[in-house]
Amino acid sequence: MSEELFYVERIVEARVDVKGEGRKSKKFWSYLTVWDGYGPTDWTWEPKEAFQGNQYAIQTFWRDADYGNRNPEQLSRFKPNEKVKLKTSVTGKPKSKPGPGRSSAGMVMGSRVFALHAEDHHYYSGVVQRRSGLNYVVRFDEDDTEVTVPLKHLRLCAKLRCKDTVILKADNVEVVGIEEDGRITVQKVADYSSVKISAYNVEHEWRDREPSDEEIHCQSRVKTYSRRN
Repeated sequence: MSEELFYVERIVEARVDVKGEGRKSKKFWSYLTVWDGYGPTDWTWEPKEAFQGNQYAIQTFWRDADYGNRNPEQLSRFKPNEKVKLKTSVTGKPKSKPGPGRSSAGMVMGSRVFALHAEDHHYYSGVVQRRSGLNYVVRFDEDDTEVTVPLKHLRLCAKLRCKDTVILKADNVEVVGIEEDGRITVQKVADYSSVKISAYNVEHEWRDREPSDEEIHCQSRVKTYSRRN
């Protein structure tokens, strides 16, 4: 039995599918997945479970999807077979099933990292796509550009700690406290893509958190080929 790797590029569409019948029926989302280097005829519909617990690709899709004022988690507000597209639509028809002789697909999402952007000496969040020699190719969250970065200039997002120094992007914040001397305390709920970290702070605050190659996972899909008689 052999394995072939396919890199996940992005999710471009979601569809409401139904399993079971009658009162036992249950709605669930399937996701139209684009594979790096493959055209629209090779896009496939994948269930949530295929993402093996790493929901970043799904979160990114819903961030950019056009679903109006409905909550995607409330499937009762969506009709069976209803589709939700990105705000900027992408066309193409997918294959609904793996090709002949193949089993179900498994998916491995790339590590979420802060990677150094050499031009402005700040670290930004992104997803590790693949290896390039001794380096890693990272796709930044903010603009989908890719950079090649050595391991020493990567930090796992999951290793962010309380009291680490970060720079938040300008946005609306909530005032949660006001002092008599005029000082105010504000609160903002943010995700990794909302922050950047100066190279200076990474060097001084993250020196004990440099990852190993074993901790970095590339974004890929594994198709397992069944043996034929």
